Amino acid sequence: MSLLRSGPRLALGGIASLVVVLASACSQSLADCPDAGCRVQRVEGAFRDDPLATLQTVGALPDPLEQAALVEALVYAFPNQAGAICRVAPAGSLAATRCQQLALRPHLYADPVLASAPRLSRVASGPGSSLPPPTDRPTPWAAVPVDAAALRGDCGERPTCLADAALRRAAAGEAPAAGQLCLLAWPEGSVVRDECVFQVAERLVLTWGSGRAAEGLAVCAGAGALAEHCTQHIVLLALPAAPPADRADRPSLDAMVAYVQQLEAAASPALSASFVDLAWSAWTHAAVSLSATANGRLMAAVPPSAAPHVRMAEAWRYAMLHPDAAGGLQHGPAALQASLGAGGALLEAPVPRPPGRTNAPQARALWRFDRDAGEAALPAAHALGAGRRLVAADPLVDLQIALLEAYGRMPKPDILPLLSGIIGSEAPFELRWTAARLSADLEPQAAEALIGKDPDPRVDEAIRLGLVRPDTTK
Repeated sequence: MSLLRSGPRLALGGIASLVVVLASACSQSLADCPDAGCRVQRVEGAFRDDPLATLQTVGALPDPLEQAALVEALVYAFPNQAGAICRVAPAGSLAATRCQQLALRPHLYADPVLASAPRLSRVASGPGSSLPPPTDRPTPWAAVPVDAAALRGDCGERPTCLADAALRRAAAGEAPAAGQLCLLAWPEGSVVRDECVFQVAERLVLTWGSGRAAEGLAVCAGAGALAEHCTQHIVLLALPAAPPADRADRPSLDAMVAYVQQLEAAASPALSASFVDLAWSAWTHAAVSLSATANGRLMAAVPPSAAPHVRMAEAWRYAMLHPDAAGGLQHGPAALQASLGAGGALLEAPVPRPPGRTNAPQARALWRFDRDAGEAALPAAHALGAGRRLVAADPLVDLQIALLEAYGRMPKPDILPLLSGIIGSEAPFELRWTAARLSADLEPQAAEALIGKDPDPRVDEAIRLGLVRPDTTK
């Protein structure tokens, strides 16, 4: 009988030693657990008290299903120790396969800075965090009666079997049943249950396409601690293919506009605006990364709300091509303004995508959340699908901000002298504030000396906040 199945008998090799290992964390033996969730929680408790002994015992379990379920639960509960946990799984075993799959799930790995970030009400336009909030629509299974016995089928209480069944139901388009299976598989409040729901949303959209994105976002609302990560993932996963920006075509733009309309209907306006902003940010970044030159074809075609994203994407491309930040900041704004203002008609048919180019280059995620009410009063936008930036109403100033952000997101930025020159100058406030925030993001020790240089206290505060709330995971 499996450790994860209900019943009084636990006569498996290694079970006695496992109960001993768990004794310091549990007041009762595993045999007293009424269900699989109880056993998983006790194994997790034992791991907290004595990780090495727990791993040795789990690694010695003869039942491969039991071992895989325990290893999977431990990885979900302690993702930052996944390497050590997965090493107990014998090569080629089901547990080892599960570990390989989980290694591809970066959202499971703890990000204490973002996890503890405040979620402040915004006064100004734009997202308050790089992670969009989950939808306020009900989950697909919220109002659907469930026959637990029928859903369990032959799986009984085996969580890995139930989780696999959930993914099969998601692939079949049965989101309510898939979500319910996740709830039956794992205990409430556990990361493993949240990840099961996350994977249901992912499988639904991967199988059925962007037409089921709104339903996928509703599934994400049931993903607990992973709901924001799930929402971000689904918005980006369902994005229509982007054309090269310098050869933008009408069918591709129409597909994006239709997708935006679906996102707008997926939540109340206050929430869906963040979905839409993230989508335009990533889509324009992908389009510009495929371009050979900068021109105004895409800028002339997108709605005004997407224009800052075109500027940011073109600024990133310009910084990649012109690594000298001093020269780029001096000449780039005028050059990009001329190129983007040239206009141009959309092509009537898509052009082939350049070979070997499938994803836009990954940018650093800076200014990932509002740190106080002052920042929540500044207009913001997602930046390149990762992090955020300040937005200015003046297109030329907005280009300058975009270029400054682009150079700050280069692999090894060395721009503190340039930032220092902007702080306290006659440059627009938005540019000075961005320079102050970047200085604290990139070189906090040197940035501290810049406090008091600018007459606007909001600029000083951008530096102070970067020193007391550093984004240590960027």
